[in-house]
This record gives sequence, C-alpha cells and structure tokens, in this order.
Amino acid sequence: MPIALTIDETILCVNSGIPDSQTKVMDQLKQIRGPLKTPWKEAPLVWQMLTNRPMKGLKKFEKLENMAGMGFGEEATKSFLNFNGLKRIICGNNITNTGIACYFGGRVLTIHTSSRSKEDNKSVALLIADRMIRIIRLNTTSDRNTSKK
Repeated sequence: MPIALTIDETILCVNSGIPDSQTKVMDQLKQIRGPLKTPWKEAPLVWQMLTNRPMKGLKKFEKLENMAGMGFGEEATKSFLNFNGLKRIICGNNITNTGIACYFGGRVLTIHTSSRSKEDNKSVALLIADRMIRIIRLNTTSDRNTSKK
C-alpha cells in the first residue's frame, strides 16, 4: 500500500498528515524501500506522514500530549503546499463524527471511511473528477438486529 499518492499533481492523499521538513515529499518517498519494520527509525518522513495530524488553532508544528506524531497548523500547511506545488491535502485515518472535516480554508480535508470506529461516527468517500471533489456519505445502518424470529 502506498504511503501517499497524488491526484492530478495537485492533491496529496496521505494516511494522516504532512512531515515537518521542507522536502519534495513525493521525490523522497520514491527513494524509500520497504517493508519498514521501524518507520520512526528507518524513515522519519514516513512516520510523520503516518502520525502527524491537522489541528485547528496551530500555526506550525507542535508536539502534543498523547499523540505519536505532531499536530500541524495553517502556516505549516501553506508552506508545505507551496513548496511541493500542491493545492490540497486529503488525510485518512483521522476519526471525525461527521466522516469529514475541513481545515485551513479547505486546504486540508480529513476523511474517515469506516463507520462505528467510535460510537456514532459517520463515514464518507470522495469522488474526485473534473476538478471537483464530491462527498459521498455512506449509509452504514443495518437491519441485522431487527430480524424477526
């Protein structure tokens, strides 16, 4: 499974977040060979992309309690996008109650595709075509508990 991919050379799709270093991220990822048994040691760039998360109220990067990675803010996002020639970042693996969260003027979208990770969270999928991002809400209700005996 890829650590990250780009869509139309303008959207970065990544597991969780962006690294705190100014680097051409896709060029760096191409040089990393897996499998990675200890990514925090073997490939810190990968580890940060697996653990860093967008956080409202932050400007740059900040280590937060009870997080494996760091939180990153709007200034860090703008700098990363400009340096890499990108317009948007789509992050997965960050649970939201609505299935999607927007950060920093829509520059970062966080989606969650698995329902019931928490008690009431929703899940979504994105359809990206014709330079548009469409949000598809997934109905995961089930009648399996309502079957008649």
